[in-house]
Amino acid sequence: MVCGERLFSTYAFADDAGDFRCGLCRRVEPGFARAAAFGSYEGGLRELIHLLKFSGVRPAANVLGRMLAEAITTLESGFPSYPVAVIPVPLHGSKRRQRGFNQVELIARATLKLKDADSTRLHLCSGVLEKKRETISQIGLTSHQRRENLRGAFRVAQPEAVKGREVLVVDDVYTTGATVKALKRGRDNVAAQIEAGGKAIDVSVERVILAVGIVGNVEDVGLEGTKVKVEKTHVVVDEWLRTDEPGLYAIGDLVGPPWLAHKAMHEGVICVEHIAGLNDVHPLDTRNIPACTYCRPQIASVGLTEKAARDAGYEVKIGHFPFIGNGKAIALGEPEGMVKTVFDSKTGELLGAHMVGAEVTELIQGYTIAKTLETTESELMRTIFPHPTISETMHEAVLDAYGRAIHF
Repeated sequence: MVCGERLFSTYAFADDAGDFRCGLCRRVEPGFARAAAFGSYEGGLRELIHLLKFSGVRPAANVLGRMLAEAITTLESGFPSYPVAVIPVPLHGSKRRQRGFNQVELIARATLKLKDADSTRLHLCSGVLEKKRETISQIGLTSHQRRENLRGAFRVAQPEAVKGREVLVVDDVYTTGATVKALKRGRDNVAAQIEAGGKAIDVSVERVILAVGIVGNVEDVGLEGTKVKVEKTHVVVDEWLRTDEPGLYAIGDLVGPPWLAHKAMHEGVICVEHIAGLNDVHPLDTRNIPACTYCRPQIASVGLTEKAARDAGYEVKIGHFPFIGNGKAIALGEPEGMVKTVFDSKTGELLGAHMVGAEVTELIQGYTIAKTLETTESELMRTIFPHPTISETMHEAVLDAYGRAIHF
């Protein structure tokens, strides 16, 4: 029996009213409260395995199915001798109506195709969970927020399907909660020891990328004896890039994040134009600086994330659109990607936009211009995007935020 304190209990019983109760915590309504809240953070089969949410398309489901199959392989030694129920988490009603299918169920099915069901005793059990109320995205939430977000959100509609079984619940948000404890370089590989949920796993990889931020180059550059203030290895400046030392200015990575070349160049223009006394100079607004990651697929964003907007007190409208719904992306053989928009629900202001997919680093500037001009959803909806282009996904993501998406 699924339980809020543990993911399962074989000691379930029916009370006098006919309701199933957990033999461990005596709850009538299991609701997956704790399990859904913490996911894979505590590790092991008895916790949820969260998978990276990716545009809701079948190719992505196959990719994520392979990821889940690999995760299950690392856990198989601890599998019980009795059957394991694989339960997809129900999709938001609005998303199911929009997509016509449940992304999570596709992931689960893709996983089972890759695993030998007889050897792992994995059985797909659809419809076991029902959603009682809507929830917000789990991405970026703290453990407490996740718990409150999911508390009582689901009910077990088919308790007989999980009675006496271990349960593996599949969701579509991937968070490892893992720590790299040791690295050892080999002749043509790197051996990594990864710790997750109190267990150590050894893996072999070709390369290890270490990304831990940067520090400012403030030593031995002549700042000693000046009034320049340095905090956390970065020079402190005002909105016109002035330091506390009269006549001394600083720009770029030296003055802090975001550490981007286009931000540094723009700071240089602001600094010089202000020194020259031009009247139409404006301080830099870091919320309007696009960020680009040149990987495959490309990643680009500008403005606030959904979580940052909510934390700032905004009531938001969120739009999504997958590349699989775009003809140009399909024609290019690049159907894996998505666009997300964040709007202020009260004013219609575009607060942020986030993109993953082919050439999104070229497309993000459209949203950047919209933010700089303080464009609302109304102007963006009326804007004509050329066809066929990948930029049409940007238009659809705006429309989706207001329930008006056309092509998906």
